[in-house]
Amino acid sequence: MSDEVNITGKWSLKKSTAPSTRVAAVNTENRDKEVFVPLIQSQLASNRIADAITTATNCIAQIPSSAPCYALRSSLYLRVYKVKPIDLAKLRINGKQDQDPDWQKAVADISKAVSLARMLPNTTISAD
Repeated sequence: MSDEVNITGKWSLKKSTAPSTRVAAVNTENRDKEVFVPLIQSQLASNRIADAITTATNCIAQIPSSAPCYALRSSLYLRVYKVKPIDLAKLRINGKQDQDPDWQKAVADISKAVSLARMLPNTTISAD
């Protein structure tokens, strides 16, 4: 089989050697676990929480179906939330509390991670 495709007998073009879209899709699916997750864990080990949140956000922007990146970002938002000082002015007895934005982001991310993980066969999510 020739490397060239003849078009109308006059022009010839080389066949593309680019990988098929199926191969690219498989590589994208693993990229979150092979590239982003180790980087996030490294940043977390260095106590660079803001950098880790940024990396997880970039992972989600590039791979919107990444349950591990959503789970890790949720864990990171919870870490930020836990170290915040308590604002006594916001405490109310028997009243609805204002929800902290980091808490709300954590809940949204873990909900998304769970919904994505349900669609994947044999998937487990570990945030810590």
